[in-house]
Amino acid sequence: MLADNNNSSLLTDVTTQFKNTYEIVDKALLEFEYEGCTSSTVFVWQSGEHRYLQAANTGDSTAFLIRNEKAVQLTIDHKPTLPSERERIIASGIELADNQKRLGGLAVSRALGDHFLKHENLGVSGEPSIGEPIKLEATDSVLIVASDGLWDVTSPEQAAEICKKYNTAEDIARKLLTTAIADMTCTDNVTVVVATL
Repeated sequence: MLADNNNSSLLTDVTTQFKNTYEIVDKALLEFEYEGCTSSTVFVWQSGEHRYLQAANTGDSTAFLIRNEKAVQLTIDHKPTLPSERERIIASGIELADNQKRLGGLAVSRALGDHFLKHENLGVSGEPSIGEPIKLEATDSVLIVASDGLWDVTSPEQAAEICKKYNTAEDIARKLLTTAIADMTCTDNVTVVVATL
């Protein structure tokens, strides 16, 4: 059973659990030197009378909550061009060229695995960004977690519109997937996970 830092049965924050889990998974990938992935994780739980949601991620797969029929971004896309990521990398003693978009060939600045780049000290980190816990409301309807293949060709607003038209998670996910792959500019893999709340 999960418990908060005060050993209470009422859990309202899973930041520590996210940090520990991402560290364990990243270390488990050490034996696969040249393999890596982005990761977005959303944890939904009930504590007392309330339900909560909290998200963590590395890389550029992205999670959105549909609240009041609008898409609310839950995760950060870790790119070397993101000012906070650029600042983190430079603060670690690594020089970056102006508008540098890749780290050792990788288009993201955080990932699980990809230890060949981490060993070269190029600025790639496995530490996740972790969002604040969100107390779920009656207007929170859908959770979408998807790879950048979807978000490269489908805006969050388009995704929210699709959520209005379909009732089940399976139907929403199928429509998001088919919408993305029907777009001729879609050149990346597309993975979509949808949960109704």
